[in-house]
Amino acid sequence: MRHTLIPLKERTLLRREYHTRAMTVFLCVLAIAVLAGSAALFPSYLRAWSASRVALATITSIKNDPDGNNLSQVQRVLASDDALLSALGAGDKSPRLSEVIRAISAVHSPVSVRSLALNRVSTSSVTVILNGVAPTRNDLLKFKARLESLAPKTAVELPIEELAKSTNAPFSLRFVYNLP
Repeated sequence: MRHTLIPLKERTLLRREYHTRAMTVFLCVLAIAVLAGSAALFPSYLRAWSASRVALATITSIKNDPDGNNLSQVQRVLASDDALLSALGAGDKSPRLSEVIRAISAVHSPVSVRSLALNRVSTSSVTVILNGVAPTRNDLLKFKARLESLAPKTAVELPIEELAKSTNAPFSLRFVYNLP
């Protein structure tokens, strides 16, 4: 049982007024959100509408032109776009370093590689420097042999002083990886 000094009839009126005001605030917020969304989409709508008008005007002028002058203009624009795309694509002849990392990670070994440095020598080769720790000297030599078998003519440089420790041997390998 509620203990209040407000009579039941006034309480129901106040409750109804509270719900009415809450619904009014909710509808106002919803209307503001719809207006803000419409305002945000309006520039995109205008841009698409103007682009469609330009495309329709170009198509009608091509249809109505018996000489084909507008068609040659469209072909010139397409040729210049093609030249621009081919110029941008020509600069993408750099080696893909992900191929090198994938090839090195495919060499299964108990050796722990701590760091990997890749330096581009040319567009077809990359110098790779691997640093890490090998559990044993034999594991390090097996890892070196597997790296040499990655690509033909791959010579892995392993300084002799890094073979001094028989267990937990830190190493630094260097080799040139030729990209396929």
